[in-house]
Amino acid sequence: APKIAELVPPRALPKTKADASAPPPGLAPRGDARSFRRSKGDTGEFCLVYRIHRQLVVRRGPVGKYGEVEVVDYPSESSAAHAYAQKCSEITGEGFFDLRE
Repeated sequence: APKIAELVPPRALPKTKADASAPPPGLAPRGDARSFRRSKGDTGEFCLVYRIHRQLVVRRGPVGKYGEVEVVDYPSESSAAHAYAQKCSEITGEGFFDLRE
């Protein structure tokens, strides 16, 4: 079974190039975090979405690469939680599904 994804605080995220080789994120831990996958051609894509306090982190890319990382700082935890829910809805609308055990 896939292991649990590590939710790295934004200031501790590595400065890794998007096309660097890296394993895809594992399962999302409990809380405001979801780990998604979808098939695209011969490869899959991943998207890890998580919220830490007022910050929303989205890491996405092809399976096998580190991917692009976007961090957005919101004025309050409630606005960050709302943005998290909206982002998850957008991602599922793009054909991604939750990675499950």
